[in-house]
Amino acid sequence: MGNEIIERKRNTIYVNDDIVKKKKHEKNNEIDDEWAIIYERLYNYDNRIVKIYDITDNIITMEKVDYKYSLNYYVKEYDSDYNHDKLNKYIAQYLDIWNNFFQFSLNHLKTHYFFHADYKLSNVVVDINDNLKVIDPDSFKRENFFGEIEPGKYFESIMRLGECRRFYKNDYDHDLEKDIWIPKKKSLY
Repeated sequence: MGNEIIERKRNTIYVNDDIVKKKKHEKNNEIDDEWAIIYERLYNYDNRIVKIYDITDNIITMEKVDYKYSLNYYVKEYDSDYNHDKLNKYIAQYLDIWNNFFQFSLNHLKTHYFFHADYKLSNVVVDINDNLKVIDPDSFKRENFFGEIEPGKYFESIMRLGECRRFYKNDYDHDLEKDIWIPKKKSLY
């Protein structure tokens, strides 16, 4: 089914050259025809979510995203190419994607929210063009306006992204004339 197989507790992921198949070990009651239609409409509204090609039984076939790292990896590892603009771009995109879940819901669904219920740094990857892409599509769920949204993971992720600056704060200076961030020269002592 795939070149690379990743066995996990709740699912198995098969990675091919251009697609990924995710086989759920248990039936997901959230995914039905209406869910698939809403997901596709959301994708057309904001294509920073992974594209789904097919849903059959417990298998979701989706695009394979060529990515450099997840945001979770990014905040834990030292980025030798770090600059404040890149981090700010990641933060802005992360905020904008979350906002678009709600804008889409308000504009197109009227009575329900449709959002990623596990929107956290490990479910957002940075593609080769430094743009964010949300993975784990079966974590999207419909919730009526009076339901619970569970924003805790979102706010924790925003805080972790913002704290990234502290890792680099003492390593860079802002050149006001050129309006760029440049690495500080390290003392040999």
